[in-house]
This record gives sequence, C-alpha cells and structure tokens, in this order.
Amino acid sequence: MLTKADQSDLTWIYDLMEQAFPPQERRTKEGFLQEWQQEAFHLMRLEKGQGFLAYWDLGQWFYVEHFATAKEVRGKGLGGEIFGQFLQEAKKPVFFEVEQPNTQWAKRRIAFYERLGCVLNPYPYLQPPYPGRTEGLALFWMSYPQKLTKEEFLSARTQLYAQVYGQKG
Repeated sequence: MLTKADQSDLTWIYDLMEQAFPPQERRTKEGFLQEWQQEAFHLMRLEKGQGFLAYWDLGQWFYVEHFATAKEVRGKGLGGEIFGQFLQEAKKPVFFEVEQPNTQWAKRRIAFYERLGCVLNPYPYLQPPYPGRTEGLALFWMSYPQKLTKEEFLSARTQLYAQVYGQKG
C-alpha cells in the first residue's frame, strides 16, 4: 500500500504534516523540500491524501521522522496496517520519537505502537530544534523490534543529530 512519493505529492503531504504535527515537531516547508532532496531520506505515501511515512536510512537503523494518516481514515485500522507492514519489511532496527506520556493522547499513541511490537526506551532525549525553530523538545524514543541498549541509543542519537538535524551530538 505504501508507494514512493514524487514531487506532485509534496504539497498535500506537507499540508497533512501541518495538520498532524505542531510546528516544533516538523520542519518549515522550505526545510521539508530540502530534506526531500537528501539521498538517505525516503518519503512514502498511501493513496493521495490518505497518509504518508517519512524515514531516514541511517545505515544500520531506520529512523521514522513522521508518520500520519488523514482524519478521514483514522481509527479504521489503516495506520496500524501500514506501519506494521513497514516494520515487518524493514531489514534493520527502526526507531522514532514520541511525546512523553504526559497526556491521554500521548499514552494512546505509545500504546498504538506497542501493539505493533515497538518498545518505549527509557533514555532521556532532547530533540534538537528544526532549522527555523527556536526550542528543542523533550521526547522519548520507541524502537523495533527490541529496546535499544544505552550504547545503541547514544550511537544512534549522535548519528541522528548529525545527519538529520545537522547538529553535533
């Protein structure tokens, strides 16, 4: 169901990203268009307007930067089916950021990923601010198929900071 996005998909995907993520959790539109040009960045889409998955191939890991489905298809099992398929087909470990479980929505989101076999990691993590944004964001990492060791987390974080956020770890 996931297919590679092309340039004609970028506008509706960014519109969906704006609906699904607050400003501190996404790039500016210009940053998104630059990101799309990166060799390690992969943008996959569902049928037009239904959803997308944006991830980075970091060598020994996949980092999922954004995953969202449109409001019209939420709660119908499509998100779990699509993300579950991505996890099953990944040939390497996957990790991604989630909000701290301080709200009911954050707890539900974490539970959604846990049902797919993902694990919440206990290590403190500060997402650097995206270019054009001013503040970092305290988040947690989830991983698949197992919890990351502290050493794996630190190594992946250093690589993530450099390759995705353009900062030193």
